[in-house]
Amino acid sequence: MKKNAVFLFFAIFVSQLALAQDERPILDKDSLDNYFTTQQKKWDIPALAIAVIENGKVVKQFVNGVTDRKSQTPIDEHTLFMIGSNSKAFTATLIASLAQEDKISLQDPVKKWLPYFKLHDDYLTERVNVIDILSHRVGFETFQGDFLNFDNELTSREIIEKFALIKPSYTYREQWGYFNTGYTIAGEIIEAATDSTWAEQLRSRIFEPLKMNRSLALTEEIHGATNRTLGHTFINGKNEVIPYGDIDATAPAGSISSSLSDMSKWVITLLANGVYNEQQIISKNAIKETQTPRSIMGSADYPFSLYGLGWFI
Repeated sequence: MKKNAVFLFFAIFVSQLALAQDERPILDKDSLDNYFTTQQKKWDIPALAIAVIENGKVVKQFVNGVTDRKSQTPIDEHTLFMIGSNSKAFTATLIASLAQEDKISLQDPVKKWLPYFKLHDDYLTERVNVIDILSHRVGFETFQGDFLNFDNELTSREIIEKFALIKPSYTYREQWGYFNTGYTIAGEIIEAATDSTWAEQLRSRIFEPLKMNRSLALTEEIHGATNRTLGHTFINGKNEVIPYGDIDATAPAGSISSSLSDMSKWVITLLANGVYNEQQIISKNAIKETQTPRSIMGSADYPFSLYGLGWFI
């Protein structure tokens, strides 16, 4: 995040690209269009919106595609995309901001804020803290139990309580494991510390001061929104429209919808250490806290692979 130029990508259907060194584009405003167009066609991505941000400004946009394959409505820089787990960086920033205001501590045990919190054994229950849940170092295997919590009628509290029935695959802090429910827990801690919901804090602390007027906190909100993309996936070899998932009970882990224009404001603010339009919107130290390495993920692809609070590093 300390580079002065970044790419911001949105896609209705995203595939993990494994590019050889000679396939990577040169940062040239003319050649990038050809590269993006080629890759969009190669991976059959219905809509792709990209911003290149340099020195605090959007210096290039690539916006191409349709909101869905049925309607063929063109997208623009204000079209809504669900941003998935990019939502976690917003949640971690909210927590870190509250810590800077001494409303919570990142070292606080979860149980301090959620008395009902309980895991498989008493040792975990008493010791798991805010950093643990935000940096995926509780001891669960990646996605262990997570997908049971989508598209059902459970409340956030019920989702959290059910994890007491699951034995973690690893001992405490032994192994990094991606834990969506950790961010559900974080959302409940935010509400306990502020007497307002995660969504309300998100809107008042980030969306409104950054003028992110095309951003939604909850999945329920996108159903009635205009100029929105629909999800797609391959079914029998054909890229088909699929319905939105219902994940509002675990919203802080991945429910935000936003646009290229709005997300550009978010990235510009992060690159400027929390300053937007000459105003300090987010504490510089809060941003630093989220980008400080907390967990060693382990990877054969890189010399080191680390995780902060909501950020892969």
